Amino acid sequence: MDLRKAIKNVLLAFAILACAPSFGQCPNIHISETDSNTSPTYAMQGWDTAVTCNTSGGMILHADPFITTQTFNGVYLVEEIPYDPPEPFTFGTKVVLYDDDKFASSMNIAFPFAFFGTTRTCVTLGTNGIMTFAAGASGQSCPWSYSAPIPWNNNSTGTLPGSLNVMRDAVYGVYEDTYPYNCNGTGDPRGIYMGASPQSDYPCRHICFSWNRVPQYNKHNPPDSSTYNCTYQMVIYEGTNIIEVHVKKRKPNTAWQNGVGIIGIQNATGTVEFSTHPNYAANAAAAYYPAGFNTFNTEINERAWRFTPQGNTVRTIAWYKKDTTQNPANKIVLYDADQNVRDSIYGIEIPYNDFTSNDYVTSSDYTVCYIHPTEPTTYYCRLRYVGATGYFYDIVNSTVVGCDTSAIIQLSSNNQHVCQGTNQEVDLTFPTHQRLTNATWS
Repeated sequence: MDLRKAIKNVLLAFAILACAPSFGQCPNIHISETDSNTSPTYAMQGWDTAVTCNTSGGMILHADPFITTQTFNGVYLVEEIPYDPPEPFTFGTKVVLYDDDKFASSMNIAFPFAFFGTTRTCVTLGTNGIMTFAAGASGQSCPWSYSAPIPWNNNSTGTLPGSLNVMRDAVYGVYEDTYPYNCNGTGDPRGIYMGASPQSDYPCRHICFSWNRVPQYNKHNPPDSSTYNCTYQMVIYEGTNIIEVHVKKRKPNTAWQNGVGIIGIQNATGTVEFSTHPNYAANAAAAYYPAGFNTFNTEINERAWRFTPQGNTVRTIAWYKKDTTQNPANKIVLYDADQNVRDSIYGIEIPYNDFTSNDYVTSSDYTVCYIHPTEPTTYYCRLRYVGATGYFYDIVNSTVVGCDTSAIIQLSSNNQHVCQGTNQEVDLTFPTHQRLTNATWS
């Protein structure tokens, strides 16, 4: 399985993940170890770490699970992230969208996606850098002229785009007056694209909506069209409902509508959402955007932002040791989003607070204590939860703890013979992964 740039390692064919501590866009578990010992020798043996004769009291394994909200509280975390689009800007297929200031036909997406707490299954792309979830946008006008920043409610002042219902409930990559008419030539890579990662990328499939070198209106003829164009990618992620915008290039045409643009997201009404639900914030905002990018006219080169929904989560975590005997009674079945069997592993569940065993799970479920195996052992941590869209996720990560109780030392001397009563320098050396606490000479 290829989970692209967000997933660092794949341990089983569908859902055993080893992810970077920054967590990124994908639901995952990161396992860390206290008293961790690493060396090239361990890596060659396939160990992530090892206990040594100096690992007193046993190693501790800790899990840091990452999922986003199941009960949206109306708030998005907006943060700038490293520019790193997950796909090329021509990924997928070119969207038939060549008429100026128009929305294309609505398109189904590969997985349900929660946007402002509501599950969506289709999107509509507009020529001017907009991806809307609003019903009825297909074939409608996509306005090019505006001056008011988001949010736009029905009583907003200032110049607003028309057809507000289809212009809200949307993600704005760079909302500006772009002109894709000149991008419909045979073999021309310029244009608007939509592409989805494969089913095997569960639980972190993603869908990309890319504007590749689309020129701006009034600068759409050569040679201006090669300078005043926009290349960016809007991405939505399964399992976490995270949105990203990666802008490779945005050169504003300040002579046309002052070069105005917007990057951000807006809910369906353009108003603050009020609710009596205990898990839904009464003061939730209607729109979110990076600071300085709500009606802006500056140039952008290789910058990116992430929008992460906030709220309550419910999840279960369990720890296992690999069962090398493959006893059928210890078979752990793993499921996909529709709760169909995808794969299985063999593991013996580590008991909860059982001090009679060598290791046990703490009351938080995130930590296993007293890990001190006598042979290389694989430990699994399993995360299960139902996402905001109602889909089920079953994710496992693992770490291999080796054993190194050797005490290999070497003595060396410049002279082959050491005589009684004479001073002689003798060197004591030992592997760097060992910690020598004392030495006795005779």
